[in-house]
Amino acid sequence: MSILQNADPGIGPVKTLFKENQKPSKDVTTERSPESRHYVMMWEQLHLDDDVLYLKVPLDGVSNKRLLVATLVRSNLFIKMLSLPSCSHFSVLCSRKSGLQSANIISALR
Repeated sequence: MSILQNADPGIGPVKTLFKENQKPSKDVTTERSPESRHYVMMWEQLHLDDDVLYLKVPLDGVSNKRLLVATLVRSNLFIKMLSLPSCSHFSVLCSRKSGLQSANIISALR
């Protein structure tokens, strides 16, 4: 996961700065992707463990770690999720919201 995070355009730059303990200024952040800006806004909640970046999320008074999943992994999971029979209702919902283009994309994924 470390290698995927390093190569990710949203997570990689933030992870590099976090490892160097250099929170970017607002001027530098405007040049980054929306995902990078989101993680910079949550800077105090970031946590590095075995070169893998997590978000510390409190839940019921306990601090939990949430893995920052690289875009490539998220995309592959989403495509696989759409191919499951139990998720077929999701493709119908997508096609209704986005029109014919989404329907064609979803059909191509099956």
